[in-house]
Amino acid sequence: MWMLLACVSTGKPPESEPVGDDSETTVPDACPGDPAIEIGSGDREFVTIADNDQLPLIHGPQGGNHILGALRVWNMNPIVLIHYTITRIDNGYLFSDNTYRLEMVPEAECQHYYINIYGYIGFAGEGTGSQDVVLDVMWHDALMQMEVEDLEGNVLVDDRVIVPVPEDPPE
Repeated sequence: MWMLLACVSTGKPPESEPVGDDSETTVPDACPGDPAIEIGSGDREFVTIADNDQLPLIHGPQGGNHILGALRVWNMNPIVLIHYTITRIDNGYLFSDNTYRLEMVPEAECQHYYINIYGYIGFAGEGTGSQDVVLDVMWHDALMQMEVEDLEGNVLVDDRVIVPVPEDPPE
């Protein structure tokens, strides 16, 4: 003899069970100060960058090219929308335009970070791919910029003038 049991859901949780806790996605009340951001670079850790620093144009295993960005935030909700662009300064050519929604990694109280944010290099003209753009932007001053919006509605922008350079060959 077979017996079949089924449960019918009303779509509502029982009164005795908690519905959920959003404390992980909000800024703690104890965070002093205004929201702030810092852009950087890095594939294993956050690396601070200054204006006119050279950043490598990395040729990835699938044939594309990118410049790694990173982000550090203070006093912000850790779930953010990032608009990451890189523009050649002398002619205004926007050669990298990327948008990401992600959850930042806790670093300290009221401080979060994220590394490995890819600034993919676009394609140009009739060429074979992003290599054409790489040749056009390498060694030229570029504005690396991130506009960051969190779930609380805070919107902040940070930028650096960088110089894209050839990637060091693998060791």
